[in-house]
Amino acid sequence: MPYTSEQHSLITSNIAGELRQLFKDSQCRSYSSDRMLYVSVCNQTFYPDVMVVCGPSDLYTYKGKMQATLNPIALFEVLSDSTQHLDRTRKWDCYRQISSLRQYILVGQEAMSIEVYSREDDVNRWAIDLYTDPDDFIPIQGVQLPLKEIYRNITFEAAEENRSDQEELDQDKNT
Repeated sequence: MPYTSEQHSLITSNIAGELRQLFKDSQCRSYSSDRMLYVSVCNQTFYPDVMVVCGPSDLYTYKGKMQATLNPIALFEVLSDSTQHLDRTRKWDCYRQISSLRQYILVGQEAMSIEVYSREDDVNRWAIDLYTDPDDFIPIQGVQLPLKEIYRNITFEAAEENRSDQEELDQDKNT
C-alpha cells in the first residue's frame, strides 16, 4: 500500500463519505482507493482515490478472482507533489478513453482548489471548471458535492509540513 499524507487520506475519506451519503437513495455508489479500475484501451489497472459507478458494475476478471471495475462515471485523484504529474498525464490519457466516464476531478491538498474535467459529448471533448470557494458545489450525477465537505477538518498550514515529509520520503527512496 503506498504512503499518503494525513491530508490526502482525510480528503479522500471526506469525498467518499460525502458521496456515499449523497447517493444513498440512488443507483450510484462511491469506492475508495482499494477498488481496482481496468482501462481496456490502455490495458492497465489503476486505483483512483475515489471512483463513482452508477447502475450495475461492469467487471473485468483481472487475475483469478480479482475483478476490476470497467464503467466509472467519475474519478477523483487527490494531487500530491509526487503523483500529480502522473495524474495529469498517463492516468488522464487512459481515463479519458473510458466511454462511461463523465468527470475527472483533480483535488488539491495544499490549497482549496479543484479542477473538474467534464465530458461535453461522446467524442472525447472535455470542459474544465475550477472550484476554489468553500461555498461552491461540484455537480456529480444529479447531486451537489460541497467543497466545504471535501475539505472538512483540513488546515492548509499542515499541508506544507506534509509536503516536506513527502519530499523527504521521496529523497530516501532515491538514495
